[in-house]
Amino acid sequence: MEFVSEQEILKAQEKVAQVDFSMQVNKMIEYNKLDKDYVMACMQQYKNFLVLQMVYKDVDFVPNGMIDEAWHQHILDTAKYRKDCNMLFGKFLEHYPYFGLRGKEDEKSWNKASDSSERVYEHHFKTNLYGMSDQNPCRSRSCW
Repeated sequence: MEFVSEQEILKAQEKVAQVDFSMQVNKMIEYNKLDKDYVMACMQQYKNFLVLQMVYKDVDFVPNGMIDEAWHQHILDTAKYRKDCNMLFGKFLEHYPYFGLRGKEDEKSWNKASDSSERVYEHHFKTNLYGMSDQNPCRSRSCW
């Protein structure tokens, strides 16, 4: 896989920065009683995930548990999620929680997508996608 330019990443980051996640953050802290630093880390990783989804349109990314937690908070506000997806992607970003669970071939595809996700994330954000989320990493499917 060929990596996109840093200019493309920066352009996507500017667009993601336009999305207001304050209600999701507030709910995670106040209602779900999660630590503020943890929530902010989840949201930053989720924003990075959205950036990668924007610039790598044909790649299946496998989120870690922290990204998945933030994604679930975002998608629960269906009207806002639809609006944000249209602004970022021009379409609804589907969340398919069964990837890798439909037999051996699907599991191989999921493992390949996980490896690609990790490589791309680490290349652009200089940190390990799955190693930074020792709580509930999707890499082990515990977030499903």
